[in-house]
Amino acid sequence: MGPYWFLLAVGAGLASNLANFTTRYLIKDDKDSASFSLSLEVSRVLAFGILAFFDFYINWSLKTITLLLLLGFIEPLAVYTFMKMHEHTHLSISSIVSRSRMIWVAVIAFLFLGESLKLIDYIGIVILFLGLSMAIAPHRIFIDKGIKISLLMSLIAAVVVVLIKAVSSDVSLPVIITWMSLPSVFIIPLFMKTPQSRIKGFVSNKWGLKVLFNIFNFFAFYGYTLAIKHGSVSIVTAIYHGMTIFAVIAGIIFLREREDIAKKIIGAIVTFLGVFLLAGIS
Repeated sequence: MGPYWFLLAVGAGLASNLANFTTRYLIKDDKDSASFSLSLEVSRVLAFGILAFFDFYINWSLKTITLLLLLGFIEPLAVYTFMKMHEHTHLSISSIVSRSRMIWVAVIAFLFLGESLKLIDYIGIVILFLGLSMAIAPHRIFIDKGIKISLLMSLIAAVVVVLIKAVSSDVSLPVIITWMSLPSVFIIPLFMKTPQSRIKGFVSNKWGLKVLFNIFNFFAFYGYTLAIKHGSVSIVTAIYHGMTIFAVIAGIIFLREREDIAKKIIGAIVTFLGVFLLAGIS
């Protein structure tokens, strides 16, 4: 495994935990998923649009156009379910449940990219499932709205990741991210009631922390996509989400999410072990 994209995946995973922590801290009180989603997509368009100016490359083909259109179509749903997940679910739970996307990425990458897994990877998936089962009682999956949203978000995010990997050899990453985020800037306000007043209220409340969230997310997403461009999408995703344990601990300590604390910690540890088996570095 090349150290360059391994370190990128680790660093991006840590930045993702900071972004998730900040999001949960802010959105659990604001409860405005649409405004948070719009803020994230606008910041991505601005930041990656500037980067695209210096790193612009597109190998035009029917495949390229199709993949970019699919990304632009799916991204609004991906970002909205991401915010809804944090609105309805404890960080220490969502951080574990949402990591099921490692399983979806491995399956989808195998079907559409031809990435095959080793036996140790399948063992890692089993251990990962055990970790998820320890973190949440199975029956809660069907009655807890936040957990259902987390699982849905994981599946959608996995599709987005595989699409990015599929098109990354034909389009530079800043262009990919700018393109996939741009439709959301126009689509999300269409589904907001009184968008102007909601956006104004969003900007006026804890704006510094919301800027900080976007900064964390920038480093997390760019590092992650850069890592999957140069490495196996399944393994990079596993390493990226292997930083889950830090988000779980942060949720318990700083957000006082003490319900089922033993199950959360044990589930996080087991999930963490499964992640590193998937990464092939145990």
